Amino acid sequence: MTKVRFGTGLWIFQGLFWARTGMGAIPASLKSPYKPGIAVGETLLYLGLPIGLTENPGIMKIAVIILGSLLFAGLGAPAQTTAKEWFDKGKSFQDNKKYTEAESAYKKAVLLKPDYTEALHELGWCYNEQAMYNEALDVLKKEEKNNPKDKAQNYFEIGYSYKMLTKYDEALTYLTRATSLNPNYGLAYKEIGNCYFAGKEYQKALDNYNKYRDLKPEINDSKFYYNKGWCENELGLFSDATVSLRKSTEMDNTNSI
Repeated sequence: MTKVRFGTGLWIFQGLFWARTGMGAIPASLKSPYKPGIAVGETLLYLGLPIGLTENPGIMKIAVIILGSLLFAGLGAPAQTTAKEWFDKGKSFQDNKKYTEAESAYKKAVLLKPDYTEALHELGWCYNEQAMYNEALDVLKKEEKNNPKDKAQNYFEIGYSYKMLTKYDEALTYLTRATSLNPNYGLAYKEIGNCYFAGKEYQKALDNYNKYRDLKPEINDSKFYYNKGWCENELGLFSDATVSLRKSTEMDNTNSI
């Protein structure tokens, strides 16, 4: 971070602010004619005002206040300048569930580095979280074309976007690709089950719900157990349906407290 060095201090001369560079005297270049400025490191920042205006104490006071505010605001909160810095800023917002702010930061990262697959992925994730599924697809498809490191996650997010848009065939294509690359991808099996459930293919839905449950025994999701119980009931598995639906009801009651 840039540090401001005022040397022995600010001088006030004829109603103007002066900054010494630390060498013990006002630089010769300032003596004739005098120009107002503030030293930053070894560099003197001039206010850029015509000499005639600097002779007006009122105008000069306003100019110095504005310059000082801008300078110290910048020093207190250094701006992000690289794609990685914007990405890190986006992750910080995302971790705090500030998805709109995260979206803005990731966009700036991608603007600086269009093939930044990690930023594209997180931007797509934020769009999905904000129910902006078409926007998510645009970004995630760009990630896909740039050969991301974690293709399974990319396929999952694309599949999730398609599912939420009720494009179940496209969703199944991508979600199945995710499980092919990562057979332990529990959430992908759950969403595959949801796609089949929407199409009333209850046996296929139940098969995938069971895979999800096997991979993640501790599931706090009442909707999951409701869908699972529905499938079991439709397939004549009434005992299993009773257990699943009871869990769903218990979770709803617990979460409502």
